[in-house]
Amino acid sequence: MKYGFAISTAIVLLFAGTTQATAGEAMDLARLESRWVALQVVTTIPGDPEPHLSGPALGWYEAGPGKTQRSVTVPGPEVERIFFADRSPVDHSFSDFVWVFDVVTGHVESATFSGLVNEPIRIGPIRSSVRVSILVELSTRAAGGYRAPRELAGRTVIDYCPDPTRLGCTEVPGAVYDSESGWVSANGGVCAVWRSLSTHAYTSIGQARFQELDPSRVARSTPSEPTIERRPAGSLGDARRC
Repeated sequence: MKYGFAISTAIVLLFAGTTQATAGEAMDLARLESRWVALQVVTTIPGDPEPHLSGPALGWYEAGPGKTQRSVTVPGPEVERIFFADRSPVDHSFSDFVWVFDVVTGHVESATFSGLVNEPIRIGPIRSSVRVSILVELSTRAAGGYRAPRELAGRTVIDYCPDPTRLGCTEVPGAVYDSESGWVSANGGVCAVWRSLSTHAYTSIGQARFQELDPSRVARSTPSEPTIERRPAGSLGDARRC
């Protein structure tokens, strides 16, 4: 299957109306049919008593890459627009956000993306902005948690800890995909790199809800094939692991 780069006007219109187009039903991993689905991610910091969800983003659902696997690909521009709207992303720097599910167990085998963001920093009286490379890697098979917030160059950072048994780490239990609710909780961190400096931060973006779209509302708004370019994590920027 071949993909062009530009997102068509029809797709953009569908993005704008995704909330109304969701059918309210959990994404069905048993269906082999390729189609658009919607997903929302948790955007609040750990410990918030009332977690908030992002707006809905579109992902292209299809069988593979393995026999018992299904993948959902959120186009890079959609990652920038929905998940990083308040973080000054560098235009066109984000890869696709690709989720790979095991249909038998419900595990997220992997969920990855990369990109560049302009981060404001403060060192004493000096205020500036630096371009930071980020790489996100998630899985429900990974244990994980977070540490108490700390200050770094005027920013609040919550470190990710891959071993939740370590002192000072609060565990975040992972959860496989729930076919009734559409919820999944994948653990992992954000590796943020600037020059020789790096930090491995906690992210709640692996806590997500996947929903089917109402075919009667999207049939006239979007083509049956996606018009996005395949952009794997690390293909567009200096994505380095911590």
